[in-house]
Amino acid sequence: MRKIRIFLAIFLGCLFILTQVAGAQSGQTPTLQILAITSDTLTARFTLPEIEIKTHRSTTEGSTTEIYFQGADWTLDVGKPRLPIYTQRIGIPVVGTPVV
Repeated sequence: MRKIRIFLAIFLGCLFILTQVAGAQSGQTPTLQILAITSDTLTARFTLPEIEIKTHRSTTEGSTTEIYFQGADWTLDVGKPRLPIYTQRIGIPVVGTPVV
């Protein structure tokens, strides 16, 4: 049990450093900032950059609207709207119970 907590603390510490370096280099990408870590709690702050909305006249049937933010990936579901997404992995210990 203690080894899992130590591993989790090291993993989250590395994740914190990587997110800070990535955010500092770009200045405009989404950032996940780890605010606090204890043996049973992770507190984080997610910051999304400014959202851009663009309207394009693409066909005689009408126009399309694109929603975008710097660093976004896109949903790929056929037949559904193309929406910007941002993913970040966070490890949860096997013995933990996540609470949202």
